Order: sequence, then structure tokens, then C-alpha cells
Amino acid sequence: MDISLYNVAGELPAELGKLNLEEFNIYNNSFFGPIPYSVFNISTIKRMALSFNQFSGHLPSTMGLSVPNLEELHLVQNKLSGVIPSSITNSSKLNFLFLGSNSFSGIMPNFVNLWNLKDLLKLNLSYNSFRGSLPLEIKNLKVVNEVDLSWNQFTADIPSSIGSMQSLMSISFAHNKFQGSIPLSLRNIISLESLDVSYNSISGVIPTSLEALNYLRYFDVSHNRLEGEIPLGGRFTNFTAQSFMQNYDLCSKTRNQFPHCKETLKWTRSKIGKSLVKYIIPPIIAVILAAPSNVMLDQDMVAHVDFGIARLFSEWESEV
Repeated sequence: MDISLYNVAGELPAELGKLNLEEFNIYNNSFFGPIPYSVFNISTIKRMALSFNQFSGHLPSTMGLSVPNLEELHLVQNKLSGVIPSSITNSSKLNFLFLGSNSFSGIMPNFVNLWNLKDLLKLNLSYNSFRGSLPLEIKNLKVVNEVDLSWNQFTADIPSSIGSMQSLMSISFAHNKFQGSIPLSLRNIISLESLDVSYNSISGVIPTSLEALNYLRYFDVSHNRLEGEIPLGGRFTNFTAQSFMQNYDLCSKTRNQFPHCKETLKWTRSKIGKSLVKYIIPPIIAVILAAPSNVMLDQDMVAHVDFGIARLFSEWESEV
């Protein structure tokens, strides 16, 4: 069934649940009101595209129990609210889950089962009001290639387990409240093409190991609290200053928009040895050679006058 882009308005009738459908495409219309619970009882349904309407209300708590064949769920740009029902994990064949631009909410641990959808390829939770920290279980999304978590209220660190998501091509953490540093494990996602962590409270340095991501085409860490030198190699040569703006402690040797990085002295044993030979030892030898015979140097190279010889001369003169 496909009545997309027809500008149809009205509420969906509950009788839809009696139809034997594999696809239900009604996106880009003007439907409003709640989505009938009966729609989620169509056991044969594989694709449900209800995006770009004006649906409101909550998703039914049992929504995943009667749609075991559901592969795509598109609900973007509506007025839906409430939490993601935990029953959604019963739709284990889900490949595409698009819930962006609604008013969904909830604390992340409360819908942690979402990460058990191991066939998920694309996940969009952007422009909602989700909060809490991302669990380590996000690594269970082994085949996912696109994740958009932007414009929510996620907090705490970006979990290092994200480095296990080897199929990931695009991920956005933008416009949240993430803290901590950029995970070093990101260097393991060699397929990564787009990384956005802008508008958070990320601190620390930009790992130079990210220079090894040869497919990285989009990179944005602007509006954070990063510091240190902006990497020079790999794809970083192609990123504009906009990718790094509003990080007041970043510096660069090649970008005029940022303070020039100061050279830091890195003392090694060889450098210390060369400095001793060149600058320290020669003056000491010169002092020794030029010193009077009654000037002696102790083990700490401190000069002392030996008054023994002077005393002998004094006694000899008094006898004469």
C-alpha cells in the first residue's frame, strides 16, 4: 500500500490492522492523531513509512510483539512522544530505524535493549529529548553503518567500545552534553567517512591516530574544549578551519586561524649528553687549568683554597 506524497489529511482508521500488507507507505502527507495500535498487529508487514506527517501520542508498548517481519520503521518528522517501547527488540529483523525529529524521551539505560537489534544498518534518534549515557552495549551493533544521535541530551563519555563497530561509516554525536575525550578506539573503524562531535564538552587532544582513517571525508569537532595541536597528516589536510572552531586551546603550525603551536623541548639522554659535552664540561676544564695551585675542586666541582702552602710560607718568613 503506497499513498505517499498525496497530501492526504485525517486520522488513520483502526481497520487498517485487518489488512494483509507487506508495505505501508504514507509518508509526506498530513495525517494526524495517534497511530492506531492495530497497525502494529499486521504480522506480514515489512516496511512501515509514516514519516513527514503530524502523528502524535505514544507508541504502543506492545508494538514489537506482533510484527516479527518488520525490517524498516520510518517515523521521522512527526509529533510523537514518550519512550521507545522495549518490545521493539522483538522485531529482530529491523534494518532501518528512523525516529528522528519527534519528541521522544527517556533515559538511555531504560531502552538499552535497542542495542540488541543486531541486524540494524541505520539508526536515527536525532532531534529528540533522549538523555543519559551511552552504554558499552552499543558495540553490539556490529553491522550498523549509520548512527545519528545528534540534538539530544546525552551525557558522560563517548564509550570506547564504539571502536568495535567495524562497519560504521557515519556517526554523529553533535549537539549533546558529552564529556571526556575523543575515544582512541575510533582509529579502529577504518571504514569511517563522517564523524561529528561538535557542540559538546569534549576535552583533551585530537588523537593523531585518526590520521590513519583514509576514508574520512567529514570531520567536525567545533565548539568543544579541545586543546593541543591540530593533526597535520592524512585527511586532516583537507578539513577547513570550521571543523575546529571555538576550541580556544587548539593550536596549529599551518592554520592561520589558530595560535601557532610553540616548540617544546624534548630532552633525551643523547641530547643531554651532547649538551654536557658542548656547554658544561669545557668551562669546568678551563677553570681547573686556570686555577692557582692552592685552589682545589671537591667531588661536587666546588672550588676551595688550600691554605696549607700559604701557612708554610708565613712560618718560614717569621723564622727569618
